[in-house]
Amino acid sequence: MKKFWQKSALIFTAIFFAGCALQNSENLNGRISREIKTEKLSENSELFEIINSARESEKKVQLKLEKVGGNSPEEFSVKIILENSQRAKIQSVRSFLTFPPENLRGEKIIFPKSSPFNLIAPGENEFDQKAGIAKIGVSSSATEIDRKEIEIAEVFFRRANLNFATIDFYNPGNGGNTEVLGIFRGKIKSLLEIPESPALILESEK
Repeated sequence: MKKFWQKSALIFTAIFFAGCALQNSENLNGRISREIKTEKLSENSELFEIINSARESEKKVQLKLEKVGGNSPEEFSVKIILENSQRAKIQSVRSFLTFPPENLRGEKIIFPKSSPFNLIAPGENEFDQKAGIAKIGVSSSATEIDRKEIEIAEVFFRRANLNFATIDFYNPGNGGNTEVLGIFRGKIKSLLEIPESPALILESEK
């Protein structure tokens, strides 16, 4: 009888320690699983940041011209429209226009009150009639402008004659006279997609 109880005690002790070992193993596996999940979450967060950063760096904007008719065939205006479908973060816009001075005369430049670009660059709101250039340059006191579409300015012209003529963006691209700049990771970045040329065609109306 004594041997029976000794044997039972040994079996119970073995079962008890086996149970403890199993519980410890489950706890360890759970902790390891949580650590793996945490590590994967961290890796996924870093991966997301890399992907998001790459997407942000690839964003581009476009500048286009829209013709608006005037009171006579000789009078018209051109709206400079910034298209930002990818919602890039914009800081400033320069949009110089070139036109044939023998055919067109610059009259005035109006900046819309609704524009988020509330700062006009000195000397970049005027015409150089002899060279045939309209100078437009604006920026914003806000840190991020990401509207999908913005009217930058409306430029008014008078036709000296009704001959065929074109209006184009002058010297577009990084460091040029037509440029859109944004801030990416604390650095200034060029956002402009080079516009098609010519930007606007005025057909002969003779």
